[in-house]
Amino acid sequence: MKKICFCVVILFSALFLFSCGKAKSNDLPPDGENNHQKDDTSQENETYSQIQLPENITLEVGDMTIITPENLPEGVSAADLTWVVTEGKDLIELSENGIVIGVAPGQVTIEVSYQNSAETKASVTFQVKEKHPLDTLVLYAENDCVQVGKILTICCEWGGQAINPSQLIWSVVSGKACISLSPQGVATGLSPGKTVIRATDKSLDLSATYTIKVFEPVTETGKATSISLSVDSEITVGQSLKIGCTVFPEDAKNKAVVWSVTEGDDLVSISQTGLILALKAGTATVKATAADGSETSGMIRIKVNPYIPTDKVSVISLSAEAAMITTGSQMNILAFILPEKAVNKGLVWRILSGESCGSVDQKGLFTALSKGTVVVEASAMDGSGTAGTITITVTGSDSFSGGSGTKKDPYLIASYGDLKNMEAYLGKSNVFFQQVLDLDLSAVKDFRPIGYETDLSFQGTYDGNGKKIQNLSIKENDYFLNGYLALFAKSSGATLKNIYIDSLFITSDEVTAKYFAGIVAYCEKTTITGCMVKNATIQAGLYQGGIAAMAINSEITDCHVISCEIGKAVGYDANQKPVYQNHYVGGIAGKTQTNTPEDITLISACTVSGRVMGNEHVGGIAGWITRQGGVHRCMVTGTISGTGSKIGGLVGQFESTVSTSAVVKCCFRGHVEGEGDVGGIYGYGSASMIDCYTTGTVVGTGVSKLASSNDYTNKRCTGQMIGRLYVMSKNDDASFVIKNCYSTAVAAAKCDNVFKCALIGFVWA
Repeated sequence: MKKICFCVVILFSALFLFSCGKAKSNDLPPDGENNHQKDDTSQENETYSQIQLPENITLEVGDMTIITPENLPEGVSAADLTWVVTEGKDLIELSENGIVIGVAPGQVTIEVSYQNSAETKASVTFQVKEKHPLDTLVLYAENDCVQVGKILTICCEWGGQAINPSQLIWSVVSGKACISLSPQGVATGLSPGKTVIRATDKSLDLSATYTIKVFEPVTETGKATSISLSVDSEITVGQSLKIGCTVFPEDAKNKAVVWSVTEGDDLVSISQTGLILALKAGTATVKATAADGSETSGMIRIKVNPYIPTDKVSVISLSAEAAMITTGSQMNILAFILPEKAVNKGLVWRILSGESCGSVDQKGLFTALSKGTVVVEASAMDGSGTAGTITITVTGSDSFSGGSGTKKDPYLIASYGDLKNMEAYLGKSNVFFQQVLDLDLSAVKDFRPIGYETDLSFQGTYDGNGKKIQNLSIKENDYFLNGYLALFAKSSGATLKNIYIDSLFITSDEVTAKYFAGIVAYCEKTTITGCMVKNATIQAGLYQGGIAAMAINSEITDCHVISCEIGKAVGYDANQKPVYQNHYVGGIAGKTQTNTPEDITLISACTVSGRVMGNEHVGGIAGWITRQGGVHRCMVTGTISGTGSKIGGLVGQFESTVSTSAVVKCCFRGHVEGEGDVGGIYGYGSASMIDCYTTGTVVGTGVSKLASSNDYTNKRCTGQMIGRLYVMSKNDDASFVIKNCYSTAVAAAKCDNVFKCALIGFVWA
């Protein structure tokens, strides 16, 4: 069934007078109920001025109008008034916020009052008239502008019926140098400028004009070259719909558009989010113009049918206390339904767009989450397909729940709004934040990582204080195509401590996107300590880690990933084994590296439990450690698996260029499996091992392809502790040491052509 929406009063400029109050969380009805009962708690002896209603109301059968009261008491909107039809009740449909639809011809009187006070009462009488067909000639085209060298076909209709353009007399009224015009109404752009053409039908003795703008082709890179609009072509008075808008090319830098009604502005209204409201029957033309200065535009014609009385819901008008609300605040959205005799007035609430900026429950309680624009929809449950929408702007708050941002008096994080307000401090060091309450983000459908929308990194100190961040979900969409998905997108010189994420879900089907993690996606010179990620599921592209995806010159200590599932199969082979395309996957970090010989990236006192999966470079602690790195006092339990090589219980590949790079006092207790270069501690590398042990099983599954009997470069190796040891050359400042290590793990191979040894599968010098 075609779904149509009735757009809310608050969307349009004529209706902003309806909302005067501010949204306050402490003004909500009990239990967040969505009610719109009138307030009878007026103060004793308080007086109000008389309400004023417009005198000249014109309304035809099947059309809609909105009565806008004036001289209202302070803080009172149209939805707070009592609306009564005292004459002609069967001639109109009237909502409780002033929407009127003509049903039958005749005289109507409407009376309004506030709190039933006689002092505020006002009334208006008007006629509902029969609908008369338009007797005019109308010209239209797919656009009102054309590029030099391009053509634009002008069409014509009379009384809603198309007219053959060949029977018309076409002429250029002004701007003759701008276009050439054929006898069939086809205009060709010749030079930039504005031109007016006329079409005359002598048999009807009618004529009409159409204005066309001619402009030079868009040559600047990144500018919009064309705009395509799409929508159901017909709607009914009282309903609304959202116009689909696609700006080309796909890589246009600025895809924002400006909406306008070029024909029939009395028939429909349009918001700057592309939502149109049908007011009167007829045909209207809507235009979207690129906001990048290219003059590119697109147009669409929309037929509006008259309102037809029914016992199903045909109009849903949504109203709120304010058009704007600050992050962290709440307000009720009220629903007004027509007709009154509708049998089933049940509604289903949802966020139509802007899910990361706001949420709504099934009672119409709206919660502002982060800055942006949110479209809320309430749809009828009676199968009519009718829905109402309201657009709400969420603004950022300049303040936090407390604090001044110093080390002794950090900014206090007590809401999602506080969390998002940290965006203003990206790129600034010596700024301190402390979380003071558990935050449940289940209402945030598409969390935007802190710092995702900028090149600036978080450089301050965030102390999670052991408080939970629950139900953190980041899902791939058109907004998240480049990776960097985590609580923090990027950090540099920062301290992230005592952060506790419980229930993390990150997913992306973009296999080439990079950096997905629980705490921070990409960190440099960052200290991460005392953090925990529990019940984590990360199904994404390259570089995945439970704590950090990429860690450069950083230190990760006392961090724990519990019950994790990191990695995603993209399919299954002929033997029903999973196929992975993700590389550099680790329970703590996807990859670590250093940039200078003086630096070291150290992971210490960390634990991981669960499953870590990928293709190559997969490890329980880290997928790949390069240059100066260390893993100290870490433990992994669970299953580590890869369909490629360099798979380790702790580290997939551990390259050591200095003698201080080592695995120290670590253990692996579980199952590790890969095609080749599989080890209980690390799969491939040259790092030393001191005071380490492994238990469980280490399995190599691959079949190697040897060029000759003396070629071991492709040999698949399995060891209880190291799959393949690569001994560095004499020129490298490194030496391999294994000391006080043992294993009770079982080294196994599922094919004949795999080296398997007690501690080290193969030594390559």
